Amino acid sequence: MSRPVTIQDAAVLAAAAQVFLEHGYQASTAVIARRAGISEGSLFKRFHTKTELFLAAMDVQSREPEWQDRLLAGVGRVAMATALAAYGQHLLERLQTVMPRILMVTSSGLRFAENYHPTPCPPPLQHVALLTQYLLAEQRAGGLHLTHPAIQADIFVGAISHCVFCETLFGRRTISHADYIRTLVENILRAGQTAVPPSRVPPTPRRRTVPRKSATTQGATQS
Repeated sequence: MSRPVTIQDAAVLAAAAQVFLEHGYQASTAVIARRAGISEGSLFKRFHTKTELFLAAMDVQSREPEWQDRLLAGVGRVAMATALAAYGQHLLERLQTVMPRILMVTSSGLRFAENYHPTPCPPPLQHVALLTQYLLAEQRAGGLHLTHPAIQADIFVGAISHCVFCETLFGRRTISHADYIRTLVENILRAGQTAVPPSRVPPTPRRRTVPRKSATTQGATQS
């Protein structure tokens, strides 16, 4: 008796992505199963709902642990300009793939807050959290002095997301990606050099109050 063929999840997701990209969220799960070479019942044993299959197939849920480990492992060892530039380039390339799919997800009427699995944190917010963690680690190592690392991380990820969004929808690009990312990195490093840590902010000097002379005193002085 021949051994049954096992279809890997990766092959199922590849087939699902192809069908969804061709027909949108309304694509039939029966068509997806047929394209993947499995039964529709087997499809729903692996992915409990069509929404779960759709989000997984669109590959918008990746936590990319290897990049997280690589970035954090370089704290205090890899020059921040180098680490941030490499991370920014990776994020931009990742968003170029994911952004059209995120737009397809939202246009289908799905809401990330209600359907996101396995974690409640969508990819852009994962990147903000990761970059904040990196900046805080560099700050503890003495390489930065940022007043609000989380805001700097939000600006960095937000700017790259905006760049990809404008290119995806409008074909707009003002400068090269390398120069764009380099400028964002320089802004963070410049802010880290000039900002004063909250714990080291000098106290505001208290103004001396000169007592005003009374009319009686002034009269006595004049006489």
